[in-house]
Amino acid sequence: MKREALPLYLALTRPRHWLCLLLAMLVACGGGDFTAGVGTGGTGLKEGNVTGFGSVFIDGVRYDNSQALVQVDDGSGTLAAGQFKLGQRVRVLVNGAGQVSTAEILPALLGPVERAPDAQGYLVVMGQWVRFVSRALPYQSTLSSSTYLEGFNQLVDVDAGDVVEVHGAWVDADPIKGRVLVASRIEKRSIPPQRMLVTGTVVTVQPGSRSFTLHTGDGRRVQGTDAGSDVAVGDWVKVWVDTTELPAWHGVTSIPAAHWRSANLPSNPALAGNTLEISGLPVQFNAQDNRVVVQGISARVEVDRLNADTLQALQAGTFSRFRLRQDERTGVWTVEEITPREGDSLGRSTAVVFRGSADMVLRGEQIVLLNGVEVDLGDWLAQSDTCADLEPETTVAIEVTGYPSGSVVQPESVVCRVLPSSRTR
Repeated sequence: MKREALPLYLALTRPRHWLCLLLAMLVACGGGDFTAGVGTGGTGLKEGNVTGFGSVFIDGVRYDNSQALVQVDDGSGTLAAGQFKLGQRVRVLVNGAGQVSTAEILPALLGPVERAPDAQGYLVVMGQWVRFVSRALPYQSTLSSSTYLEGFNQLVDVDAGDVVEVHGAWVDADPIKGRVLVASRIEKRSIPPQRMLVTGTVVTVQPGSRSFTLHTGDGRRVQGTDAGSDVAVGDWVKVWVDTTELPAWHGVTSIPAAHWRSANLPSNPALAGNTLEISGLPVQFNAQDNRVVVQGISARVEVDRLNADTLQALQAGTFSRFRLRQDERTGVWTVEEITPREGDSLGRSTAVVFRGSADMVLRGEQIVLLNGVEVDLGDWLAQSDTCADLEPETTVAIEVTGYPSGSVVQPESVVCRVLPSSRTR
């Protein structure tokens, strides 16, 4: 195994360099079919899936993250330093230059697998149903992306007792299990944390005691306190519990929350009148009430303005990107634009170009580790018409379309584009 640090555009002077350049320019993507240039999504708050690197791609849109403060709630009540990874759910604030100023990583579940995956890809983590998506186990109506695995080669490697961190989009009306987290990333945590995480909706609130109760999918309860007036029945909350409490958490027993926070996007004066771009699976769509919910955010949608394809996508729960605007006076969110995912290939990734130097680990002749993501090159060097006959000392950029297959990204196409400056330094 050999590790090499490579510059952005490496001239092709011998086959080994050609392979390394391809690796340096690959981007490993895990979801989204929305491709755009740097920061073309505009300013404001954005929430979606990490789909690539070299800066950071969120649902296929590239943003400069060179100055980004990336954080994650570690369950202690403070934000710790975080790192972007493929398939993560993230919320970022983008400035006028298309730069990410702050970013928060948003796992939905962190805890032991309590029921190993079945033949349809369903498993249970922290009492909540999780759905694994792949080409072999497609989530047909929603066009959801394939689930990326880290720490496991394939889904069959996931076993009861494994501690995992799960990211994804929630759906309320799964045809088999009801409320389900459709996973975009499942990561094995080799060292169990001191606190585990469960996300769910509040089912009871006791105003006098300032406490609330969250139920999991199998009826177990978590009791939160110090809620004040900030929590109401139906709100989404993230609750961390001490790992030592889990052995007693069974049946209809209730365990205390060590830390909690709202999973809803709060009413924020700084956001009033501004837009939020968010991707996910639309749920609770009601054409009569002109309402739709995405990732726990309820928004008004003018059904009469929707075309037939968009209306059908909402009714089917198709993965979509929403642009929402918050009313300055009431704090109510309104849908301004909906972009349903399209495509005839479930789990297809976005074709983007990797921009930046990288450290690579070559694993044999085909499997390559790039930014923590394994890519199966196979015979793409010879198969791609645009890559096979490049001249020595030619500098190229590579565009790759692929999809996660377990822990490895499988390319569907590789396109080489010759760049103007093409001399070896």
